[in-house]
Amino acid sequence: MIQEFSFGNFRSFKDIETLDLKAAALKPSKKSLNITNLTKMSEQDSILKSKVIYGANGSGKSNIVLALKNFRDFIFKSVQEDFFEIWDPNLLVNFTFESPIYFQIVFYIDDKRYRYGFTYNVKKILSEWLFCKSNKREEPYFIREDGYIKELNHASFPEGSKIYSIYEDFKNENEEALKGNRLFLSNISSFGFAKISQSILKYIDSIQIAKGLKGEIDFSDVKNKLRSNKELFIFANKILSLADTGNKEIKFLNSSFEEIEEYDNVHNDNSFLMTLKNKFGSTGEIMDTVRMPFDNTESEGTKKLFELSPLIFESLQKGTPLIIDEFDARLHPLLSKKLIELYNSEANKHAQLIFVTHDTNLLSNQIFRRDQIDFVEKDKFGASHIYSLSDIKGVRNTASFEDDYIAGKYGAIPFLGDFNKLLKDFSDEEE
Repeated sequence: MIQEFSFGNFRSFKDIETLDLKAAALKPSKKSLNITNLTKMSEQDSILKSKVIYGANGSGKSNIVLALKNFRDFIFKSVQEDFFEIWDPNLLVNFTFESPIYFQIVFYIDDKRYRYGFTYNVKKILSEWLFCKSNKREEPYFIREDGYIKELNHASFPEGSKIYSIYEDFKNENEEALKGNRLFLSNISSFGFAKISQSILKYIDSIQIAKGLKGEIDFSDVKNKLRSNKELFIFANKILSLADTGNKEIKFLNSSFEEIEEYDNVHNDNSFLMTLKNKFGSTGEIMDTVRMPFDNTESEGTKKLFELSPLIFESLQKGTPLIIDEFDARLHPLLSKKLIELYNSEANKHAQLIFVTHDTNLLSNQIFRRDQIDFVEKDKFGASHIYSLSDIKGVRNTASFEDDYIAGKYGAIPFLGDFNKLLKDFSDEEE
C-alpha cells in the first residue's frame, strides 16, 4: 500500500508536496470514524484505503495524477537519451534547465516499508535512494549522487553490492560508474537474482493510472482483456448489472454474428462485443431479449464504467492502487459512492483508490474520514499546495463537510466574478 507520494518542481508544484495516505490520529466521537477505511500495516502505521482530492479548476489537482504517472514512467523509460518527454518542471518561479524534479514514494510490501526516490533534470539523474524499514529502524539500502554510489548496504542489499562491483570493475578512471540516464534500481532489477529490486519495481508498475473521461482508455484493449480473462469477463458483467445500466448481459459474437457459447472460443479478434437487453411488451412485461452492439448503443457513462472495469478488477484482486482523474465524469453520484464504499469496505484489505473530483455529494463524513479528504490550492505566486481536512483545526468528525466546503471554510474553491457582466457585454455590443 502507498503511504506517501512526494514530488517537487513539477508543473504547478514548486516546493516538495506530499500526498499522505497514512491515517491520522483522529479523536473518536459518537459518530463512527469509519474504521474499515484503513488497514493496519504495522504497530506505527495504518494506511488509508481511499483518498479524494478537491480544488478549483486550474488549482493543480490533475498534476498530482500526472506526477505519479511521470514518476512511474521515468522508472521504466529512463534509458531514453532525451528526458524531455518525462521532464515537466515548474516554469513559473526561478526556472532553469538545471532545476531538479523530485520524486519519492513510501509504500509497504507485506510487512516491509520502502522509501524510494530520485531527482533529475533535463540532462541526467542527479540522485537516487532506497531505504527499508522492517522493524523499528529504517536503514539505507543505497544512496546515489550523480554517477556514484555513496552508501551501499552490503548485508541487507547484497544484490546491489554485487551489481555495483561489476560497474566498478569495468568503468574507466575518469568515468562515472552509473550512466546518467539509467536508474540504479532499474539496472539491478534486470538481473534474475535481484529479488528485492524486482519486487519493488513490480509493485510500482502495478500502480494503475487513468483519466476519468471516456476515450482516455483504449476500448479495443478492454475487449482484448475480456477475451483473455474469464474472471474479468464475469466481473464486467456483474458491475454493469449492479450499476443498473440496463444490460442483461454482455456477450461476444463471432464474425457470422452467432453467439459464442464457450468462453474459450472468444479469443478471436474478429469477435464482436454485444449487449443483451430485455424487450418489453405494451404493458411492460418482458417479451424477449435483443442483441445490440455495445459500443454503438450504450451511454457514455456505461462505456466509462466498462472501460474502468479491468482496472477496478485488477486493483481489488491484487490489492494494488488505482488513481483516477475526473473520477465523477459521466458517473451518477450514487454509483461513484458505491465504488468508493467498495474500496473502504472491510472485505478490501489492501487495494487503494485515489481520485480527483468536483462532486461535492461525495464530501460526507458517512463516506470519508477527515484524513481521507485533501484539497489543492494555489498561492499568490501560482504554485500549488496540498493540505488535508484533518490539518484544519476546529473541524469535527460530525461536521457537514460539503456545506462547509461550499461556504469556503476549507479554502480550495474558485473566487468567481460576476457572470452577469457577460450578458451586459453582449447587450452593449448590440447597442
